[in-house]
Amino acid sequence: MSVVFKNNKQAVARVLQIILGIEDLEVVEVNTQEALQNLHGRSVRLDVYAKDRLDNRYDIEIQRSDEGASELRARYYSSLIDADMLKEGQDYKDLHKNYVIFITEHDCFRRGRPIYHIIRKFTDNNENFNDGAHIIYVNGDNKDSSTALGKLMHDFKCKDPEKMNYKELADSVGSFKKAREEEIDMRDVFEEFRLEGIEEGAENKMIEIAEKLITRGKATLEEIAEDTGLSLEQVRELAKSKAS
Repeated sequence: MSVVFKNNKQAVARVLQIILGIEDLEVVEVNTQEALQNLHGRSVRLDVYAKDRLDNRYDIEIQRSDEGASELRARYYSSLIDADMLKEGQDYKDLHKNYVIFITEHDCFRRGRPIYHIIRKFTDNNENFNDGAHIIYVNGDNKDSSTALGKLMHDFKCKDPEKMNYKELADSVGSFKKAREEEIDMRDVFEEFRLEGIEEGAENKMIEIAEKLITRGKATLEEIAEDTGLSLEQVRELAKSKAS
């Protein structure tokens, strides 16, 4: 899912719109596998970290095990998002809303609800505390196809993009599957050259393949060097020539 959501603001926006019920939510930045550093404690890596046009922050975690979506983990992630949001010299009023969202494979609270939205409240009158912190659990077992959330959970578990409900997700999954197929095809080419051995003209073919991979931008220069057998310095020179 991290690959599907990478740089995909439309797909992340659609997921957040459905979960939060905010139709006009606009995502302006998305990072996957984002590391939030804690110099004095445990750092974390977020599955999908997004920001909307109001500078609110969203962490979407995809969890198969209930243990990976514990209440204490949600609390800690929320605190690090706040720390990341507020820079040195800024006032507390500059803190925007933050949402830690766990999409779990099963109903981890076993209450039969499709979604659990947790906020702080006053214990004496049950009024909202309004600190802007939200923790949300989405029940992946939700199969109610009559609701947008149920359709979304179907898409999260569906492997065939043609059977998915939301175009933003289907297009991204389809592109990912196509890229994987192309990657496998390229591996076959690499293996063919390895079996034949390094013959005259083989290096030129590998250079041609490396140039195509650089143009696609789906692999690092280190990965291209490893797969083609070219030196990293050769690949870097090819990348420079492509950029110029």
